[in-house]
Amino acid sequence: MLQWRLLRLSLITMCFLCPLTSAHLDRQELVALAKIVRTMGATLNSSVDPCESKTLVISDSKPGLDQNKVVCNCHPNPSTCHITILVLRMYSLPGTLPPQLVDLPYLEELDLTRNYLEGTLPKEWATMKFLRSISLAANRITGEIPREWGSFTNLTSLSLEANRLSGNIPAELGNLVNLTVLILSSNKFVGNLPEKLAAMKNLTDFRISGNNFSGSIPQFIGNWTRLKRLELYATGLEGPIPNGIFHLEALNDLRITDMNGANFFPEYLPHKDYMKNLVLRNVNMSGSIPPIIWEMKKLSVLDVSLNRLKGNFPSIPHVPEFTFLGGNMLSGTVPDSILDEDKYIDLSYNNVTWPCQKNTVNINFYGCSSQTASSGIHQCPSKPNCKNKYHSFHINCGGENVTITDNSGKFSYDGDDYVGSASTNYVSGSNWGYSSTGVYMDNDKKAPMFTISNSSKLSMDCSELYMTARRAPTSLIYYGFCLENGEYTVRLHFAEIEITDNEAYRSLGQRIFDIYIQGKLEWKDFNIMEEANGTGKPVTKQINVAVTDNMLEIRLYWAGKGTTSIPKKGTYGPLISAISACHSMLSISDPFL
Repeated sequence: MLQWRLLRLSLITMCFLCPLTSAHLDRQELVALAKIVRTMGATLNSSVDPCESKTLVISDSKPGLDQNKVVCNCHPNPSTCHITILVLRMYSLPGTLPPQLVDLPYLEELDLTRNYLEGTLPKEWATMKFLRSISLAANRITGEIPREWGSFTNLTSLSLEANRLSGNIPAELGNLVNLTVLILSSNKFVGNLPEKLAAMKNLTDFRISGNNFSGSIPQFIGNWTRLKRLELYATGLEGPIPNGIFHLEALNDLRITDMNGANFFPEYLPHKDYMKNLVLRNVNMSGSIPPIIWEMKKLSVLDVSLNRLKGNFPSIPHVPEFTFLGGNMLSGTVPDSILDEDKYIDLSYNNVTWPCQKNTVNINFYGCSSQTASSGIHQCPSKPNCKNKYHSFHINCGGENVTITDNSGKFSYDGDDYVGSASTNYVSGSNWGYSSTGVYMDNDKKAPMFTISNSSKLSMDCSELYMTARRAPTSLIYYGFCLENGEYTVRLHFAEIEITDNEAYRSLGQRIFDIYIQGKLEWKDFNIMEEANGTGKPVTKQINVAVTDNMLEIRLYWAGKGTTSIPKKGTYGPLISAISACHSMLSISDPFL
């Protein structure tokens, strides 16, 4: 008996000491993987087994990014593994999309987000029967979506955001009935959305912002009963918005902006205790604000600005943290329930009054047409009480006081480093101020940066003006008041210091916004990088305008175009470095204008 126990213990010990059989990536897949990586512009270290390291060891790897992942399935044969998940993000890979991906026949998920890949979408991929998720966001991919991609019967998620894709959406895409996520934003797609897309009834997330579609918003979207997020910023589609969309019971994030077409009023807006974001900005909406909106207790962002909404304010039981009502025809007295110092409220350009004793630090009343405060300059600068008249103003946006000396003379620019918030109306100690509105919705709303600084030295004349900038998610208005009437020369100084080229993928960002002077659209779809031919380079826009009511207004507005997630989420909206405005009676060479 003792001998048997000793023999059994010896066998157990030997089993623990025996080397375990290692699982290795299938040899054919390893060879294919090397070709795939080479096509994308790098070199794979084939001596390291990806199934063991759980990463790809490539020639230009970037330690610490943690965006490199390989997942293998080693069943049923534990000695031979197959790649099921491949993630290679933020590597600025300069090659093309690899057709050889088909040689990873068990691949289920592919993520090549934020690289520098070009070329077209490979038709060959459509034969990969296990592929469920594809993310190619933020690359340089061109061409059209292949009709063959309608064969991806198991595909549940497809993200092609922020590329250079064009053409029509193929009707065959409607065959992807298992899709739950479809993101096509920030491309150059055109044409109508094909009726065959109506079959994609499993969609929960649909985003097609920043394209050049035509026709009306399809009625069939109102039949996607599982839809939770619908994002249609500046799609090119026309209104009115189909009422079926407002009946979608699962919808908790609705964003539609900058849409032409017939004016409309939503006949139905369901009471949703779980609605988080409701954005219907500049969509030609009329009528009054439905009272049920003020009962949505989980609503965080409400933006119905730049419409034709009328009426007084009813009893308001709940005010969303970010409430943007500017640019409508609202009237009456603003109730105390709205004037909460912990809320960010935009009431600009409305015919409203408010209790002047309230703390309105995050309430924007700029451009209102009536007010009760006796010193209205701080709350309603469109009607200032001017004791003195000025002939100029100079602003170093986002920075400190600075004196600039060049061949023309010496110029003093006022600092503009007030932190600001999602709803701000700031008046300087001089004769200018600014109004800022909007929230970066897909990143931390609590800690936004409305002023930014460049981290490296810029090699340009008057570089001090371009080391800082002020930005805004939606609208940024600078205004000069108490100005002598007459002709003014306005100079707007820009340099893109947030979208940089220190990594190739970061330079793919497209910041696009509109510039209005004295209410007139002067520059449509302005792109700083394109105008300056690169990042960190200056560009100045100059215009002569008339001042007739002692006010000069410069408005920068994001109309939904461009990218929103390069180099990171929340990179979009107007940005400006400096402003100068001088009366024509003054010579530009006069010091300290």
